Amino acid sequence: MFFDAERNLRPKNDYLEIGRKAMRALLDPDHQANDALRYRIVDDALWPTAVQMGATVSLGPLVGLSVDDARVEYLIGDVLVITDWAKAMVEAGALIADVRALVGNSDPATLFQNNQFKQKREKLQQKLADVVSKSKTRFAEPWGMVCLFQASGAPQTAYAKTVAQKLTVERGAQPALAAVAAGDR
Repeated sequence: MFFDAERNLRPKNDYLEIGRKAMRALLDPDHQANDALRYRIVDDALWPTAVQMGATVSLGPLVGLSVDDARVEYLIGDVLVITDWAKAMVEAGALIADVRALVGNSDPATLFQNNQFKQKREKLQQKLADVVSKSKTRFAEPWGMVCLFQASGAPQTAYAKTVAQKLTVERGAQPALAAVAAGDR
């Protein structure tokens, strides 16, 4: 999730793209007027400008709204959620890489007595707690789960189904239920 195929840390742009695509997948622009505006801000043509501008009322004119239009708040929220998540993922990835570097060169039997490991682990735990506590994610929407699924590489063996109100997003093949024979228990 935090590393690419060559084991390098993923750049922020990867997470921005994952967040943008997840948002697009969850919006219903054909049936929801606000979603139609939100869909435009995460469009291929406008997204780079939106990210450069940041979460500001100036996003409104990009989709034909005045800066005073209350619907601009949806655009601001989407850009803020995606950019904050991308930044947090990069920061957490750097901390994970730091812990992995130490663990890779250490004797696993002695790690829990290793003060350097304890400090790095505490710093990582605190960062993850901060990410959760400061998250602007709208938890009524499955956006975060879709992002994590995509960031994990959306492996072919993975299955995810998210249901929110009238929207269902399903990816992968649902695993077959395995029958357990009485003798196999």
